[in-house]
Amino acid sequence: MAELSAKIVAVIEKTPRYYSELAEQFADYDFRTVARALGKLHEDGRLWQDPRGRMCLRDSPFAAKPPVKGA
Repeated sequence: MAELSAKIVAVIEKTPRYYSELAEQFADYDFRTVARALGKLHEDGRLWQDPRGRMCLRDSPFAAKPPVKGA
């Protein structure tokens, strides 16, 4: 799973992708493995979303800004 996680990171650091696009791109892996790799990236705090809901890396230029509380 670490190998797949690294491949996913290599893709989304260049261009944000929807979950379904990642599942399709990594169709050589079963769906559960892709889901687990994305879950691990999320658990590690590396996964984020752009304003359109596509997966990207936290703190990347694509990352959506978290909402400000009380605003």
